[in-house]
Amino acid sequence: MRASNHTWYMQQASLAAQAVVPRPDAPNGISLIFFAQPLGGSVFLSMDQAIYSNKLSANLDDLANVTASGVTSILNHLSPQDLPRFLTGYNRVVMDVFRVALATSCACVVASILTEWKSVKSGKGGMERPAGPAGPAGPDIPGPGGQE
Repeated sequence: MRASNHTWYMQQASLAAQAVVPRPDAPNGISLIFFAQPLGGSVFLSMDQAIYSNKLSANLDDLANVTASGVTSILNHLSPQDLPRFLTGYNRVVMDVFRVALATSCACVVASILTEWKSVKSGKGGMERPAGPAGPAGPDIPGPGGQE
């Protein structure tokens, strides 16, 4: 198993920018994507935390202080008659947080659909390197024994 197997998705956006944005503007496009990825994560994490905190106190009223010790130990702090009310209110809060994630995902799908479709393969219709002294493949790579 490769060590970077979980990070391939972070590189797909920069690859799309390299393929779609004109060559002189590609560095700006890639920089913008690399700036927006962590910014979006931190903004929506803060938004979800605010929704969670505000809705938790609104939905649970007097039961909201029970979560200070953590939700995993909730059975130790609630009476059996309060448990259904707590679970219903807590479920509403978690569903609101997931609705934000769903809306963000839908916006990303729409944005990816609106992105121009372009092949990134070398060759006909794809991204090709300009031919240099070593040809289109890149710099000369010495063969076995240091010979070319």
